[in-house]
Amino acid sequence: MNYLFIRHAETEVSDRLEWHGKADPPISSKGRRHALSAAEQLRSLGHQIAEVISSDYCRGVETASVFGKVLNCAVLQDPLLRERDLGEWTGLTQDQIERGWPGRLDAWSAGRICGPPGGETDEQVTIRVARALLSHSNGSAGPKLIIAHAGLLRGLLASQGMRDEEVPPLSGRWLTLLTGSGRILIGKEASL
Repeated sequence: MNYLFIRHAETEVSDRLEWHGKADPPISSKGRRHALSAAEQLRSLGHQIAEVISSDYCRGVETASVFGKVLNCAVLQDPLLRERDLGEWTGLTQDQIERGWPGRLDAWSAGRICGPPGGETDEQVTIRVARALLSHSNGSAGPKLIIAHAGLLRGLLASQGMRDEEVPPLSGRWLTLLTGSGRILIGKEASL
């Protein structure tokens, strides 16, 4: 089963450069416009998206509803697709994290540690995302669109020993779920 995994649209607090984690800000008016444009672009590319599945955080739901309307397909919510638990780093900026935990961000990005203090590890994120994808693997044959969070995709990359990468709003990766094993293969980058 193939999935297009895309990060939600820009939020009202994206300009603060905070790590949202469990915080749940809505998308901004700019984010809504960008989501509409991205959904129209995806439709024009001819991908026959079977359904849209989103995190149940409002930034995921709001983004997914735009795509669902433009692509004329069902939108489902799944709490397994919530943003990664960032533990003690939730709501902090990168500067605040660096001041409180010198060198830990770089260590995490380089794969020397597996997650933020008190938060989910890369392996825990991967297991959770695989469970979500498996639960949505039945039904229509076309690819499914996942609207979720950058932390989940970065956790998937890390768990497979891939280089860490920035995941701007409405960008992500193509994923293939091997339903027999629950293994996730990470494909090419996607940006809308």
